[in-house]
Amino acid sequence: MHSNAFFAIGTSHDVCQDYARAGVTRRGLGLAEKRCFALVSDGCSSSAHSDLGARLLTCAAMHALDVYGDCSNAEWLVSRAASAADQLGIDRGCLDATLLAAWEEDSGNVRVWAAGDGTIAAKRRDGRIETWAIDDSGAPAYLSYLLKESRMRQYLHEGYGTRKITHTLGALEWVETLPVGVAPWSFVLCPQDYEFVVLLSDGVESFQNVSGCSKESLPSLSVLEQLMALKSTRGQFMVRRCRRFLQHHCAKEKWEHFDDLGVAGIYMGDTP
Repeated sequence: MHSNAFFAIGTSHDVCQDYARAGVTRRGLGLAEKRCFALVSDGCSSSAHSDLGARLLTCAAMHALDVYGDCSNAEWLVSRAASAADQLGIDRGCLDATLLAAWEEDSGNVRVWAAGDGTIAAKRRDGRIETWAIDDSGAPAYLSYLLKESRMRQYLHEGYGTRKITHTLGALEWVETLPVGVAPWSFVLCPQDYEFVVLLSDGVESFQNVSGCSKESLPSLSVLEQLMALKSTRGQFMVRRCRRFLQHHCAKEKWEHFDDLGVAGIYMGDTP
């Protein structure tokens, strides 16, 4: 397995509030113990310094993966990131950011974990693209709400905290609604069934066709099909694909993304 990540600013932003990282953990001393990971974080536009917060959460997840081989402990993650913000003298509100994570477990499977909204897309061995679009009732369930009980109460009081997951495979679609507060959501992908998995911030839903007099929103599947059309799975495979998509395909078709875009993927290898 190997992984790669890419992020780019959207046309509506002055500062990119998305962040993405990928690589291998430093857990253990032997090469056999190093596992691939992919991370994407999207900072809240209305919260100050959320570009920094997205990076702090991502770095906390990387540290957890290095130490434990797992980054699913939400309270540990946000507390670690908050400690870093405190030392920098930055308000903890900077941590109003989503976090999507995928990592290779010791079993060889890939664990996918989501705190907040975004999209997970996976290419099956038979060539079909399977997606999971996460909508936290219009307001992402930020891990930062775990740091202050009053913010959590307010979030729930305003009617948020319900997660809708739209799962698609070809013409099939399943919709599940979960009353989960800000609890992260997780599932496992088996390399026998999947070739690669890609995590995407909600910027994937902000693409528009600007060729006419008015801007026309594009379905995220049209964007996903392009981003997942990998020509090679070696080296910086996501960087190459995303740059070519943005610089060539989007320029030719006159597509642009209004929101920032964060992408990170894990290639699971040839057929086991």
